[in-house]
Amino acid sequence: PLAEVVSRFLQWVASCGLTEALADGSALLIAHGGWDLGDQLPIEAARKQLALPAWLGSRTYSDLKVLFALEYSGASSTSLRGMLQALGLEPEGRAHSGIDDCRNLARVVEWLISRGADLGHTHRAGEMLRGHRAGLRPGDWACEACVEHANFASRASCFRC
Repeated sequence: PLAEVVSRFLQWVASCGLTEALADGSALLIAHGGWDLGDQLPIEAARKQLALPAWLGSRTYSDLKVLFALEYSGASSTSLRGMLQALGLEPEGRAHSGIDDCRNLARVVEWLISRGADLGHTHRAGEMLRGHRAGLRPGDWACEACVEHANFASRASCFRC
């Protein structure tokens, strides 16, 4: 059940001494894409009347896909496999295994840190702050096939695809 998972996650965060840092913004959550933290968790928690701390339910996080695309301009993909390939790293463990995926994503974060990349928030309250889709105007649209790529409202097809 979601309530148990959230409770165990909050206990783990507390055991790592991160609760206050997440609350005051000196630490942040990094997700691979925005669906989990930006969409699904807040919706499902509200549906189940589950209270989340503001730092977890406010749709404020950094998207690893955006961070990687901003730092690695030659990236053709921000999938986990694509990022690892771009860095010349072999995937470790089994694909789509939660813990193995987390470990592989941590390797990408380590690479970003080693380059001095800005890991600050890419999304706050659901609004994109950084990345190629930030600042879209009404009617502009994002091509889901491209890596963090947007098109002007006047275009009928993606100019990159």
